[in-house]
Amino acid sequence: MAENSAEERRKRARLGEARNEKSSYEQRKAQKESKRNVNEKKIERLKSAKDSLQSLKKSAEEHHRSLKKYTDDNGIQDEWVGNKQKDIVSMIDGDLVSYYKSYTDRLDDVVDAICDEITRLQNENMQLGWDILHIGSLINSLVNEIRTLCN
Repeated sequence: MAENSAEERRKRARLGEARNEKSSYEQRKAQKESKRNVNEKKIERLKSAKDSLQSLKKSAEEHHRSLKKYTDDNGIQDEWVGNKQKDIVSMIDGDLVSYYKSYTDRLDDVVDAICDEITRLQNENMQLGWDILHIGSLINSLVNEIRTLCN
């Protein structure tokens, strides 16, 4: 009888430990799921920002081409001649065109950085997904152990 009583105490102690472990794993799983959901929202916002920046870049490139075309032989140079014409052509060819080029290059850099962050977050979510599955497996094993101890 004393042996049976010691066995019962051991089972009750292990049952309490298993329940505590299960609770701890459930909390960790919930935290990882929450982090994954936060990352998904960030990814969606970043994708939207990337699309907007790519539209801006496309528009800037169109303006850049228009300016280049406007200063070609068929554009501004045929409309008037003189010092003002030379100044305008010089400004457009020199400063404005290079500003558009710098602007589109910088947009490329920002889009690349956004793509890098999207990839980082997606990779983190893949790892979180693995962690969630692993923790779910541990919880499942503990649920089985708890059932066994309760029988």
